[in-house]
Amino acid sequence: MLLMGDVLFVVATILAIAVTNWAMIMAIGLLFPGRARDAQAEITENPWKCLVRGSLLGLPLALFALVLMGIPFPIAKLAGVALMVVVLGIAALGSAGLAMVAGERLQELAPEMPVYGVFSRGAGFIVASSILPFLGWFGFGPIALVVSLGAGLKVIRAKAPVRVIG
Repeated sequence: MLLMGDVLFVVATILAIAVTNWAMIMAIGLLFPGRARDAQAEITENPWKCLVRGSLLGLPLALFALVLMGIPFPIAKLAGVALMVVVLGIAALGSAGLAMVAGERLQELAPEMPVYGVFSRGAGFIVASSILPFLGWFGFGPIALVVSLGAGLKVIRAKAPVRVIG
């Protein structure tokens, strides 16, 4: 039997995860705008390649990290957690690009919106649609994560342009 406190705990946890996910996407997009724009371009130009890249390269890394975390040896668990942090960080970079794609399409509907507002709303739509029960959890959310992982992997492997100051 579920008590009201249990239900409130689950709802608050889901909302907290959604807000922190939105904040992570915003932070990555604002801290690394060039890389996030590269991820945006990659998702816009090659969404299917991002999906395949994320499926073939990213998911095996994440599964390997889960296997390492399941081994009852502290060093293996630590390596698994470290690998998972790296994989999710790469996916966060791709998610910032995905939020920029969504924001760019929102700006087509309302051209007067400022860039920050567009990016913020794009990230909000990505996160909100991912927490939609069933369709978001098992459909949109995993696909968006894999596409983001594929775009993030492409951006991480790309050579950074050399910037000359002065």
